[in-house]
Amino acid sequence: MLSPMKQSILTLLLHLVTLALHAAGPVKTDCLSTLPQYVRYTSAPGAFCLAADGRAASVLVSSADWEGVVRAAGDLTQDVQRVTGILPRLVQTDEPAPASVLVGTLGKSPLIDRLVEAGKLDASSVSGQWESYLIATVDGCLVIAGSDKRGTIYDIIMGTSHHEPVMRAHKEYTRRRDEVGEWNYATNKTRLDRFFRDGLERNRTYDNLITIGMRGDGGVAMGKGDDEENMQTLAKVVEGQRAIISEVYGRPASEVPQLWPSSPRCSATMTRASPCPTTCSCSSATTTEVISGAWDR
Repeated sequence: MLSPMKQSILTLLLHLVTLALHAAGPVKTDCLSTLPQYVRYTSAPGAFCLAADGRAASVLVSSADWEGVVRAAGDLTQDVQRVTGILPRLVQTDEPAPASVLVGTLGKSPLIDRLVEAGKLDASSVSGQWESYLIATVDGCLVIAGSDKRGTIYDIIMGTSHHEPVMRAHKEYTRRRDEVGEWNYATNKTRLDRFFRDGLERNRTYDNLITIGMRGDGGVAMGKGDDEENMQTLAKVVEGQRAIISEVYGRPASEVPQLWPSSPRCSATMTRASPCPTTCSCSSATTTEVISGAWDR
């Protein structure tokens, strides 16, 4: 099983779609962060090749798995295409194929369970755990195995970005700017809370990974802009959003999956304002604002 850091970086590879919208060629991953680089655009010993020379690794998932997992596997192929220009084949099967990505849920996917039964995949670290996953290479294949449905899906699909909190797309705000008002929690808390609540009410029946936190529109500070006020405002943002989550779901916010993402421009302030809740997945965006989407409880 890879370390949490390597898992996060690998998940980042599978979700570089945001970068693809802004880059005409391969992404220079050495510009993404100062962390050791696990994402490369050149071959390396022991590395799994996701796409190269006009071909992409097929994504395999069992039709017996959860419907949401099958859909997420399909979404993964679309993400790879947006990044590389190559669309991987999505194959529903219970048999592995060489040099493929194998996606599945323990106890639900014969594709994954057979690897465990054969002693090729050690899933003991996540088996029986809540919303956990592992990533491993087995016989030249990349295996993504979740302990349950959400564990598998969270390793493939992120929540909304750090600028789209509480199940609200940024375009929803820009189209209703006159109604919602200024994107500034320091001066417009009441209407923004209503905007967040409506988005969560709309999506509450789905399996959600709820992004919390907030930054000023376009990355500008909210309020006066000094560090002290920024910290106070962000603390109020998180407090308000988690209160809304608790009220909408009818249970403590700590029981509802959340993601706390940040970009370098606001990560230090967010951390100082209020430490990441122990029940919330925390991830740091790079300067290009791509969120790793790791889940670790």
